[in-house]
Amino acid sequence: MFCSHSMRLVADVLQFANPILLRALMTYIENKGDYYAWQGWMLVFSFFVVTFFYSMFFNQNSYRSYNIAMKIKTALVAAIYRKSLTMNNEAKREFTAGSVVNLMAIDCQRIQDVVSNLWIVLSAPLQDFAFKGDCGEPPRCLSLSRDS
Repeated sequence: MFCSHSMRLVADVLQFANPILLRALMTYIENKGDYYAWQGWMLVFSFFVVTFFYSMFFNQNSYRSYNIAMKIKTALVAAIYRKSLTMNNEAKREFTAGSVVNLMAIDCQRIQDVVSNLWIVLSAPLQDFAFKGDCGEPPRCLSLSRDS
């Protein structure tokens, strides 16, 4: 689970590289005479590399999170089913077949959803902090105006 969440954190950091690269590309275009052509090509190639690695880390996070969540759901459903087979008559009167099926279907699915989306707890504050900066305004690298 730690590996999955660390991949998401790397993807979040990479997500904020594109606006910085965009600002650098705009500076390159505005002052084309001050730079070599290869520097422009390196900026364009950097967009590809950043997007590629962002996609790789994000999709690995999703795959691993859903895989772990599915394993937890499977273990819970098996444990509930095993317990329902060994219930005595008094317990069978208290817990109907419908409530056992509800436990296996709905409640285990909710646990799966929580586990698979747990990365949001780590990712949301990082994205909020990175977008707002310290003063609550978007960073200057995200501004498209000439004055920034």
